[in-house]
Formats: sequence, C-alpha cells, structure tokens
Amino acid sequence: MKSLRPLPSRPLSLRLLPMRLLPLLLLQSAACSGSAGNSSSLQVVTLAAILPLTNTEYAWAWPRVAPALHLAVRQVNSDPELLSSLVLRLVHRSSENRAGFCSDSMAPLMAVDLKQAFDPWAFIGPGCDYSSSPVARFTTHWGVPMVTAGARATGFSVYGAVTNTGPTHQKLGEMGEVLMEAFGWRHRAMLVYTDNKDANNDRPCYFAAEGLYLRLGRQNLTVREHVMELEHLRASVREIRDHGRVVFVFLLQWCLCFFFSGVCVLLLGHPALSSGSVLKDGAELEDFVFFFLDLFAEGLEGPGPVRPWFRGDEDDQAAKLAFRSVKVLSYMQPQNPEYLEFVETLKTDAKEMFNFTINDSLYNIIAAGFYDGVKMYAQALNETLSEQRPGPGPGPGRVQRPRGDLVTRRMWNRTFPAVTGLLQMDESGDRQMDFSVWDTVNLETGEFEVVCVYKGSTKQLIMQEGRSFQWPGGSPPADFPECGFKNNKPSCLARTVTMHQMVAIVICFVFVIIVTVTVFIYRKLKLESELAAQLWRVSWDDVQMSNLDKVLRRACSRLTMSLKGSNCGSLLTMEGNFQIYTKTGYYKGNLSAIKYINKKRLELTRTVLFELKHRCWNQEPAERPDFSSIKILLRKQHRGYGSNILDNLLSRMEQYANNLEELVEERTQAYHEEKRKAETLLYQILPHSVAEQLKRGQTVEAEAFDSVTIYFSDIIGFTALSAESTPLQVVALLNDLYTCFDAIIDNFDVYKVETIGDAYMVVSGLPVRNGKQHGREIGRMALALLEAGHSFSIKHRANQKLRLRIGIHSGPVCAGVVGLKMPRYCLFGDTVNTASRMESNGEALKIHVSQATQEVLQEFGCFRLQLRGEVEMKGKGSMRTYWLLGEEGGGQHSVTAWGGVNTL
Repeated sequence: MKSLRPLPSRPLSLRLLPMRLLPLLLLQSAACSGSAGNSSSLQVVTLAAILPLTNTEYAWAWPRVAPALHLAVRQVNSDPELLSSLVLRLVHRSSENRAGFCSDSMAPLMAVDLKQAFDPWAFIGPGCDYSSSPVARFTTHWGVPMVTAGARATGFSVYGAVTNTGPTHQKLGEMGEVLMEAFGWRHRAMLVYTDNKDANNDRPCYFAAEGLYLRLGRQNLTVREHVMELEHLRASVREIRDHGRVVFVFLLQWCLCFFFSGVCVLLLGHPALSSGSVLKDGAELEDFVFFFLDLFAEGLEGPGPVRPWFRGDEDDQAAKLAFRSVKVLSYMQPQNPEYLEFVETLKTDAKEMFNFTINDSLYNIIAAGFYDGVKMYAQALNETLSEQRPGPGPGPGRVQRPRGDLVTRRMWNRTFPAVTGLLQMDESGDRQMDFSVWDTVNLETGEFEVVCVYKGSTKQLIMQEGRSFQWPGGSPPADFPECGFKNNKPSCLARTVTMHQMVAIVICFVFVIIVTVTVFIYRKLKLESELAAQLWRVSWDDVQMSNLDKVLRRACSRLTMSLKGSNCGSLLTMEGNFQIYTKTGYYKGNLSAIKYINKKRLELTRTVLFELKHRCWNQEPAERPDFSSIKILLRKQHRGYGSNILDNLLSRMEQYANNLEELVEERTQAYHEEKRKAETLLYQILPHSVAEQLKRGQTVEAEAFDSVTIYFSDIIGFTALSAESTPLQVVALLNDLYTCFDAIIDNFDVYKVETIGDAYMVVSGLPVRNGKQHGREIGRMALALLEAGHSFSIKHRANQKLRLRIGIHSGPVCAGVVGLKMPRYCLFGDTVNTASRMESNGEALKIHVSQATQEVLQEFGCFRLQLRGEVEMKGKGSMRTYWLLGEEGGGQHSVTAWGGVNTL
C-alpha cells in the first residue's frame, strides 16, 4: 500500500487538475476581494481553508468541498439577519506535499502564512488527521476557532479551538459500545485492521480502530487488537480463532485487489496467496460475528442488489453462506429533501468550477459537514456579537472582533438546523453521528440491506420495519466461548464426542473390518487355487521302471542294486549317511523310490493335499519340484508382474522402495509429533520467548521490568490438614486444587511462576509487557481464584472448605533463567518479598492489596477496595494496605462472606 489509487469512475486526471484549479482560484480570490472592496461599509471577515488541492481521493479535497464552502459563504452574505455589518471572505491554501498527499509539515506552514497574511477570524479544515493535529495546536494557542468535517481521530478533544461537524471515530466508539451492550457482549471484543506507517499514509484503519478500542476499554471489556498482513494471513486466521468471537474488521478498499475490503479474504482466503482462512481452517462460523467497517459504503455501491460477497468465482456459494456471519457498518445516508437538493447543487458547481464529476456516495456528507460548519460558525458569531458589550473598536463603524473561545463555545452542546438534518453538537464540540447496520435480508440471493440504524443523539439502535438480524446459529454468538477459545476448559474435556466424531469413528471401524475380511478371503482363495493345481502330482506315464545295467552305469559307485527282482534295488542317499532298499523307477532322468499303497482309490482330502503340498519342499534335493513346476508356480504367484524374471525382480524392488518411502515418512511424522510434545512440555515449564532462546542455544540475559503485579496465596490450616491426612491424600488435594487454578489463570494475561507446597505464585506484566494492564489482570484473577476456592471440595474431607489467604503487590522486578539442569524462570527484587509479606499478613478468604497495587487498580475505576489501615510488615515497617472487595459491573467477581460449613 505504497500509494493511493484513483477510483475508476473519476474522469479527471490528477496531473492536469492543479493547472485547471490555479486560474479558478485566482479568479475566485479576485472576486471575493472585489466584492469586499465595493462594499466599503462592510467589514471583511476572513475564513482560511486548509485542504488538499489536487488529490480527490480525500473526501475533504478542495474540488469536493470548495463548492459547498462558497455556497455557504454566499448564503450567509445574502442573509440580512446574519452579520449585517460584516461580509465573509474565503481564502485557501493546500495541505499537500509535492507527492499530492496530506502533509503534517505543509499544513502548519500554510496556517502560519494565512495567519500572517490575512489574520483570519476562523480556520476551515484541515481534513487529514496528521495535518489537522499541528494546526489545531496553533489555532488553540492563537485563540482562533477551527471548524472542520475531517480530523476524525479521537485525540482532538484536548484542543479547545476545534469544532467538528463531520463524523468522528469517537462517535464510532460510542456506537460500538451500544452494539456490544445490545447483544449482551460484555467480556471481550477483537479489532482486526491493516496499518501502513508510510510517511504519505494517514493510517485511517488504525485511527478508526482506536476509537473503538478506547471506548470499549472504558467499559471493562477485554479488547484485543491485531494488525493483519496479507502476507501472513494464516497467522491472522489463527489469532481470530484463538482470541476472538466478536470481531470488528477495519480494512482499506484497495489493499485487497478491489474485493469487498478483505472480508472474503478472511473467510475464504486470498486466491493469490497460499494462506488459510477462517472457513477453511476448521472453524464454525456460527460461533463468530464479523462487523466490517465500510464507513463510506464503498463496497455497497453499484447497480443491482447489494452483494458484498460476490466475486464471480467458484467460492461465491461458500462466501454467500459465510457472509451470514458478517454485518457491515457505515455512516447513515441523509434522506431529507434539503440534502438531496444540496447534492445536486454540489455536482453542478463542482463541474463548473473545477470540471470535476461528483458521484452519488457517502463522500458527499463530508462536503455537507463543511457547509453546515460555515453556517453554524456564522450563526454563533452573530449571537456572540449581539451580546458583546460596546467598547473601543478598531475604527469608526468597525466591529470589535470577539474572542475565539466565546464563539467556539457557542457552537458546542447545542442543536442547529442543517442541510443534513438536525445538527446536534455534544459538549466536546463533536457532531452526534448516525450509523447504518447492514445485514443479509435474503438467504437465497445473499442480498444485503440496512436492518438497523444507530441514532447518535439518543444512543439507541432502531430496527427497520420488517427487518431482523440473521445469525447462522439462530442467536448471537457468545463473545467468550463456554469451553474457552481453545476448547481446553477442564469441565468440557470430559464431555462425550460430537456426532461428527462418532460418525468418523464408525466409518473407520467398518473400513478396518472390510479390509480384514478381504485379506482373509483373498488368502483362502489363493490357497484353494494352489491346492487345486496339484503341482505335486506325478503322472504314471512319466515313470520308467529301472534298467539294472543302465542304472548301474549312471549311479556309478553311489548306487548298488539287489538281484532279488528286476525293479528292486538299493539307494544310497546323496549325503551318503544311510542306504534305502525299495522299488525304484526313473522319473524325468532322476532315480526315484516307488511305494505302493494297498488301496484301490486314494481320497484326496484337504488334509492329504496340505501334506502333499508341504512335502514338495522336502529337504532332499532329489524330491523337490523340477524347474517346469517352479516356473508354473512363479507364473501363478507373480501374475500381473510379467513373465520375465528380471522384470519381476525390478517390480519387486520398486515396490520395496515405495514401501520404504512410506515407512520413512511415517517415522518422520512420528518424530515431529514427539518433538511437538516435547516443545509443549517445555513451554509449560518456561515462558515461550525464553524457551525459544534456549532452543536456539542462546544465553538468556536477565531483564528488568519497571512495573509488574505479583500474586501470592496459601491455605490457612494446611499444616494441620497434612498431619491428619495420608501423603497420597495431600498430593491428590494439591493436584486437584492447582489443576482448577491452572485452568482459571489461562483466561488472564498472567504467568505462573511456581508452586511450593500450598503456596501459589503468579505474575502479570512479564516476560511480555502489557502496560498497566497487569494490575487489572491479577485483580480479576485473584477474585476468580477466591471464588473457585469457595466451591472447591476436598475429596477426603467433604465437610471442610479451603480458606485461601491472598496477597498482591506491584512494583519493579528482575527476571531471568537460573540453572542449566532443570532451569527455572525466577523473579528477584524487593517486590517479590513485599508481595509475600502481603500474603503472610493477610486474612482468610480476603485479598490483601498494597498501596502500590491500589493505585494501579484505581486507574481502571472498576474495582471496589476498602482501606485496611497501617500494618506492620516484617522487614518493611508500617505499610498502608487495602482489601480488594470485588469488581463493579454485571457478572464480575466479588468477595462473598461464606459460613455454615467447617473451613480450613
């Protein structure tokens, strides 16, 4: 996002625009001066405008706003009841740098030039946040009113000269606060935005998110912010899935290739990036709601039905379903006849004055805001002059210029009739702004329409007639999941498997049974075919009865024949270890023994066939099958591999290589799984950042932290309980208690340091610093642990309850890794000792807080504390301490008196 891209519908070239504007500006300045000169009886009141001259990407660019300002000046000068002895004159300077962008250095220079040259009674603009800040500082110092419809950031309330008649992010935050309260979201919200810190970028997404962040933070909501980068979209998806359910999205139109500002990218992924998405990453979108901030409704414009999810690709159907979880927030379009007539006049004047075409869009409410600002300033100036006491003026017939702060206060905390409707200003000089909430109204077509309107004057959400919000789950999702963001709450882990998991298990089981049965059937069929082949069988026609002379010559000294019969002889085995006397025959060149069986018919049962099959593998070489039989067997066994033995061998080797690759991949996956388990265990022992340094072989340097909050607790009466219990019972008690505590602290930004016996130590603010949030995180955690201790049940002492004693202290510490074998992340410093003293000097079922922690908690304005008084601390002397009683607000923790049961 290195530069702003022009909108496709703008016909005017930005390069030629300055050449066309300069002659017009000179003519206009001359006309204004001439008018003032001809009316010698009228005193000139100069209004100095500082706005971008050429870059019409800005809603407050001079070609967009100048027609409205000139129209307002003409109407004021022609109104006899307004400033009867004065005439308004408008002068202008550009706030752009050479590149055509708003500049925080050019704007104050132009303000000083205008101040020296014209001594204006009021400044109009600037519009960009960075340009407006130094000008607001100067005008406040000079005591000159500054009226603008830009400068939307929240920081301008510190400047007493600024009056804003346009939309501001402060009002955006107020609308977000009402929205969260309306749907019962009182715990957590997430802000996702893009941010470009380029020198020419005004960071609109950052400042818009800041308005919500500051406002929601004041309501004791945990607000998590995340800067989204398209190159690391999967990390953003994981961040949303693991930390948010109510998500406000602030993205620029052009940073996502003109898609609907990136909501499609978040839900479905970017087609040009190999990255994840919420939908494709296994998340259930009915558990999420995305509020996309399209303040000027740029993604909702165009002919036909409003379908912000439509991109014309294969993901459209999935996007249409996913966008049921998306709501769009924009400024509200005024519908009064005066505004519609004003827009038509604005279009005509812009075409005549600058040859610039203004389209119908919400950008026009900025021009209307500047118009209303000039009219309101003239009204306030007229009222101030009418009540001004007579005094020495600048000359005969001249009006004494009133103080700027008096005119500014006239514009605050009141209501004016305006072209956009009723202009209501709050006590800080900001306009009460109305917003529109868009949602799906037709589930089949996915069309979006305005279903709700936020009225800034009454701070209420008003549903449109016949409209309602669409929720994929039937109702608004919870801002904090019942089982935690990572589904790791102990009470949820014991629940039964879901229906999807049960179906998957059944399918896998059936598949395993089918495969097993198939293997057994195949082996059985293969065995039956081998038995039916009868490769062992010898045909009687292939047997030749022995010829004694021929046999003697062939057998040589290894064979001698008996002369008892023509077919009887003696066979000496090849090993020569024993001699056989039996009938013999000649089978395929081999001398074989022949045995007659006294049976007319041999029944070849399966038992006989198995015996004959195994005898083919006899240890006697002469009794093994010949090569012809072996070829037949090989052909049967290797059917499909080819008849060539070499091809068969190569096929077998290829199959072995494939099996080896699968085996290596399986072992590699097993290795990575074990590595993951080891890293998970390491991250439970040491902080993540420290563990990463140790894995890289780096030395972990000790680090000093300016401000952290440390929590200590122990169990009163634990020594007596241990003496009355068996060691196994004590271990079971501590394991149950600390498992409960560990599950609770996962919901807070804290780090568990260690447990020694019944002592439990937790810290917030390190190793990752969190500003002053550490006090609030430890305070809420302590209240939660104390509440959990009340409901905790001792298995072997059902009638006894735990009595926790808690101490909290805030201050600086030093932290580092101690030791090489079984290293530990330890804390050092007087703050640790003081926190331990706070615990040891506390009382049962109470949270003992030091004065340092009390000062941190008081900044949040939501904790109830009670002064305990001065307490003598060993090694510390007298210290003023407090009791933490609870937290204000619905659903928060508080300390409750417990009785009626035996307690430890």
